[in-house]
Amino acid sequence: MTLFGPQHATLERVQPMRVSGSVRAVRGLSILVDDLPIPVGSLVSVRTLEGIKLGEVVGFDTETAIVMLLATTSGVRPGDRVSGEQPAPVVFAGDSLLGRCIDALGRPIDNQPNPVDLHATPLSPPPLSPLVRTPIKKPMPTGVRAIDLMTTVGRGQRLGVFAGPGVGKSTIMGSIARRTAADVSVIALIGERGREVRDFVEHSLGEEGLARSVVVCATS
Repeated sequence: MTLFGPQHATLERVQPMRVSGSVRAVRGLSILVDDLPIPVGSLVSVRTLEGIKLGEVVGFDTETAIVMLLATTSGVRPGDRVSGEQPAPVVFAGDSLLGRCIDALGRPIDNQPNPVDLHATPLSPPPLSPLVRTPIKKPMPTGVRAIDLMTTVGRGQRLGVFAGPGVGKSTIMGSIARRTAADVSVIALIGERGREVRDFVEHSLGEEGLARSVVVCATS
């Protein structure tokens, strides 16, 4: 049987066997794990008394893997089992993510059913050759007249907005998401205060902007 598309990509990244190790020591937010021969970048799970915690292999020292937890290290004990989950970091994408709010691992945080028909995409794909990149020739209307007139954005261009707190960065981001000519907006709220996320989604973004957006939240 020949597999194409998402199925083939999933099989290329599947872990053929269960690999487990044990916690030897904790160093800050990092955990030293013995007997865990999996590559750097792998997603792992740590079974503790408080439940399962997820982490990423960020390095190794001879036979010891260095795991950076995606949560606190409270509850981790020497000897806790650490198991490999994904040998290569992937992100699951699909149309059912539109209008949803998810965390950094793609899990819904909006009290709605899990998205369906998602396909795995590598988090760090091979870079495109510079000779096949499309030149920036066409404008990308943002819907904000001051930007479109004075600082026109091109398709494929990167744009940075830098300002102090309370100046209106989130407000202008919400305005762009509601009015831009782009089909989909992926809005990542990294390090945002927890109490400000709901305010952004309900007021700055609104129902119109959320309907064609995916909001990824990793609060501070």
